[in-house]
Amino acid sequence: QAPAEEEAAPAEVEVNAEGVELGAVTAPEAPERHAIPPQDKCQYTVTQGGGQESRPGKPCIPAAEAWPYMGYTPWRNALGERVLKAVTGKLASKDCKGFKSFSDATWCLKAMGGPTALGLSSGNEAHDIWGEKLNRGHRVPTRFYNCFIDPETAEDGTPYQLISSCLGPETAEADTRSYEALDAVLADRPALSVHLRLDTEVSGWSVFDKLLESDELQGKLRTLDVDFHLANKASFDTEIMDLSEQDLLDHQVKVMEKLLKHFHVVGSTLEVYRMGWHPEQDCPEQQCNEPPVYLNGGFPPQRVAVSYAKRELASVGGEAEKAEEDSAVNDVGGEEAEAVVEEAFEETAKTTYKMPKSTCVYEMPDQVSSRPGPPCLPGTPIWPYVTNT
Repeated sequence: QAPAEEEAAPAEVEVNAEGVELGAVTAPEAPERHAIPPQDKCQYTVTQGGGQESRPGKPCIPAAEAWPYMGYTPWRNALGERVLKAVTGKLASKDCKGFKSFSDATWCLKAMGGPTALGLSSGNEAHDIWGEKLNRGHRVPTRFYNCFIDPETAEDGTPYQLISSCLGPETAEADTRSYEALDAVLADRPALSVHLRLDTEVSGWSVFDKLLESDELQGKLRTLDVDFHLANKASFDTEIMDLSEQDLLDHQVKVMEKLLKHFHVVGSTLEVYRMGWHPEQDCPEQQCNEPPVYLNGGFPPQRVAVSYAKRELASVGGEAEKAEEDSAVNDVGGEEAEAVVEEAFEETAKTTYKMPKSTCVYEMPDQVSSRPGPPCLPGTPIWPYVTNT
């Protein structure tokens, strides 16, 4: 019988300091996913498929089902939460005598219009919906500053004056386009007489630095609508051009925070933008890069349109105190129009016609839109006509 072969001695294995065999192939560890903190539940103001416009009050921003990004940076999260706080509205419908929401704006009706009011809009759209609504709905003459459009090819018959320059921090040429200084345009305007719309992609951020330096300039405004684009800057934003990303974003968020000294937030597009964000589809494997800023639940508020009303014109939880604010607070032309209506009611009170009683409750008092079913049409307090036929 052949002798049994001796077993070969095991080869000596080299290991590193952690005890892992040198040269061994090890599977990479899965990155630790950032844990989303508990969030308060909320419901969208309008159900999915409803109106896709700016909305008043506190936006509903549900958290993502799982953290969608490859990393987590605390300062990006902190800046995102500051944005949310800075654009959350506290005015109720009763504080504003109602809201009007459309596209990127929500207006406090108490602050709209007035016998000396003027609308100033700066953007790059072919048609200014904001200016059209302001002119036709509140009888306010409006100028549309647009340095991106050729006046010769612009549409005719618009309810606003088209000006082939944009509003900016200085009167100058930039990127082959003409800009007019906002402070110069506002110079001869009386207090509480201007409805202003700006877009940071068009007018930059420096225009806000100049505006915030002057209480007098801010005092000329009644309302302000702004489309904010965080992390972006215009070529003439020279003072912030060389800032680091974190310092730039901090500066831009501070602009939004400083506006709250003289303005109430009426509404924003944050909620409707959240409705269009689908991280479960776009980032199912945590493969998305971090955006410039984001909330605790992951949503990135780097672009948001915000509507403001001057604090003198509406107060949270009650009526505003200054008498000046009542000079043009309704949506049909201000105090003068209101006085005409009251005088007409007094004059027609002499009529002997007795109106039948009619009582009903509006189903959606805060929405200006078509409605289903029988309409609620309450009678006037007094018969308004000279005769009854």
